[in-house]
Amino acid sequence: MKKTIKLLVYTLVFSIVCTQLVLFIADRAGLTMLRQKNMATLIYSCCVAIAGIVLIERNRIPRLPTVRLREVLETDGYTNEYYALMLRWHDACIKRGYTHTARLTLAESLIDGGHIGEGLEILEKLNVDKLGSAHKRVYYNTLLYAAVSQGDIKAADGIYEKARPWLYTASSRNIAASVKHTLGCYEYLRGDVKRAETLFMQALDSRPAADVICEIKMALTLCYLDTGRLELAKEQADSAAQFAATLPLQEKLERTRELSEEVFRQRLSETA
Repeated sequence: MKKTIKLLVYTLVFSIVCTQLVLFIADRAGLTMLRQKNMATLIYSCCVAIAGIVLIERNRIPRLPTVRLREVLETDGYTNEYYALMLRWHDACIKRGYTHTARLTLAESLIDGGHIGEGLEILEKLNVDKLGSAHKRVYYNTLLYAAVSQGDIKAADGIYEKARPWLYTASSRNIAASVKHTLGCYEYLRGDVKRAETLFMQALDSRPAADVICEIKMALTLCYLDTGRLELAKEQADSAAQFAATLPLQEKLERTRELSEEVFRQRLSETA
């Protein structure tokens, strides 16, 4: 809101000054036509439009280079090139005042790439009380996922208590599936496989992006393996392969398949 008000004030002040300058130059140059009725209003309106477009463009959040990032993930994974692209975008966002968005997105990508300590360092620098509702949900979702990824139940429990009011009210399509997946991973870590499975299914119902679908299906594979539903586990692993478009997901899926095959072999040896 403050950024919008500031942008509006800048636009109006610039337009008034610009209009007066144009009229002054017109008077000095003898351009009487610019002093005709309603010309000042027309000049002012044009200045407002031009100033608004220029200032909005200059203050717009920089575009994340998603296409190039996706290409790097597909062929090489979370490499130095990937994080160099992320850092350039992060720095551009900081310059334009989008500090929270920049830091949360960078922290999330670091944690996804296995650089959990570095991601947590960035999150620790954020003042949670100054985050808006949407940013708080991203913050707590990322923080909880980091703790779960490390298998730290004690840390995850502490984060969950603070995060629960924010995560269970996430309704935006952009984050709802990711939050449900994180909550499912948390319940799985605590040993509540049934609750985890329910949350993973809810995550799928939230119409997530392809990479999130892959993560969810791999998580469901583990739930089915733990509860002895081996055929369903195989189905989910096979289905996940359709969405494993990046190298990190393909590697994670391969490990999931290996675990699934190991459980199958154990079951066969028990029934032999």
